[in-house]
Amino acid sequence: MLAFRSPKEPLQLGLPDLIGLPEAAYLVANISKLYAPELTVGYTSSFWEQGFPATQVFERAGPIIDPFYHNSRDLTNRTGYDFDQLLSITKVTFATVLETAGFDIVPVEDE
Repeated sequence: MLAFRSPKEPLQLGLPDLIGLPEAAYLVANISKLYAPELTVGYTSSFWEQGFPATQVFERAGPIIDPFYHNSRDLTNRTGYDFDQLLSITKVTFATVLETAGFDIVPVEDE
């Protein structure tokens, strides 16, 4: 749910748009700009209806296009599995956890 990408689309980060905590989605979107500016941030639905006051990160802002999503062929060694996208979303997720936990994090400039 984080690494599949159509080669015709940019690296993406999907966040909830209509439900969930807007503050959480806002925080993740802003951290994304700092730590993974290569990601295009968009908004999706979330699991708020289940009573979890949170946000989510997803591989795509829009409908799921992965033909093997949640089935036995949903593997890493296949066309469309993008480790660069996975790395970018992982950076954003980890930085968000550290920020929320109160760590003072500073982005490192690429050399």
